[in-house]
Amino acid sequence: MPHFENSILRQHVLVNPISNINKLCKSHGKELELYCQTDHAALCVYCMLPSEAKHTEGHSVVKLSDATANLKENCQAKLSDVRGNLSEIKQCLADIENTASTSKKKLEDQQVDCTSLLRRIKLFLDFEEQAWQKRFSVDLVQESRNLKHRVERLMKMRGRLVEAQEGLQQALAIQDPLLLLQTSQNTDWGDLYEGESCSRQIQEVREWRGPKPVASAKIMPLFQTLRGTFSGDDIKLNPQSAHPGLELCVASGSLWLSKNKEHSGGPYSVLGCDAFRDGVHHWEVMVADVPGWTVGISYAPPQGEVASAAFGSDDVSWALSYTQSRGQFCAEHGWYKFCFTNPAPGLPSRIGVFLDVDSGILSFYDALRLEHLHTFYCSLNAPVYAAFSINVEPEGEGLTKIRVINPEKNQ
Repeated sequence: MPHFENSILRQHVLVNPISNINKLCKSHGKELELYCQTDHAALCVYCMLPSEAKHTEGHSVVKLSDATANLKENCQAKLSDVRGNLSEIKQCLADIENTASTSKKKLEDQQVDCTSLLRRIKLFLDFEEQAWQKRFSVDLVQESRNLKHRVERLMKMRGRLVEAQEGLQQALAIQDPLLLLQTSQNTDWGDLYEGESCSRQIQEVREWRGPKPVASAKIMPLFQTLRGTFSGDDIKLNPQSAHPGLELCVASGSLWLSKNKEHSGGPYSVLGCDAFRDGVHHWEVMVADVPGWTVGISYAPPQGEVASAAFGSDDVSWALSYTQSRGQFCAEHGWYKFCFTNPAPGLPSRIGVFLDVDSGILSFYDALRLEHLHTFYCSLNAPVYAAFSINVEPEGEGLTKIRVINPEKNQ
């Protein structure tokens, strides 16, 4: 054999052939026959030589075949730990699924309750609308009858007075004293000759109202409740937040572009004074014939500063704008931008804004036609302010003035 004849090859270690090299010591190439219980490592006989004395001092070394039971016991303990961890994960998954299922069920129940309540309220309001339309129709008919009755009484009295007037005028031309006496003492006109009696009858007709309207008296409690919930807001413009190129009339809630300044920059914006922290709010903006405008809400800018970016173009404001040159509306908030044309013929002259701070709902609508334009679903984490802006159109023609109003006071 070459390994016995060549001096260099004689230095190689020869072992019996083995099919699985994992059973050989990586350091010496000898078969692993021993087991160090201290280090939990398999050894070959060469590992026990004094020159390799890593497992001799203080270590417990036995035959690998004798350590089988110990190794199996160790594996069994590890297996038990693994199974315990798997069982814990399984239980955790089950708990998570149960919790998620319970939470989902709770949310679904809340959704059903909320939707059902709102649908019932809508249905009940439809009932109320139909009922009150009928009741007001009855009251209107009764009011017409009352008017007719009063007019008929006055016209009847007027006819008698005209008849008496003509009779007395004829009496003035009578020469026969007896006939003149009979004519002047006509009993059919006797009550008309008494000034107080006639005036009293006229006053009775004037003051008579007939049966009182039922609808207007009964509807007040319901309307007071609804108006208490959905009362309009009196928006006061904040001059400190206004662009220098804007003119304001705080009393009327109007803003317009100053005629004494060039209008090239922008945005020409202003905020309301009051912060909305909770509750339901709504207001309207008169925008008839204005070529470009923006309405919405915004967080407050830093103290003493005015808005430097167009409302809706950043993450601190939500806005609906109209541009005459493009003939379209745009709803914007940060990266979100949705442009659309007016769904109804013609352009809105008044834009309504509805804000539910607690629910994070911001809706825009045509305030006269009561038609929806766009809705944002916001996550408001700070007080917001009503926001308004006049957009300069390069070739726009029309007014450059908008006005903020309370819808409950400007029906």
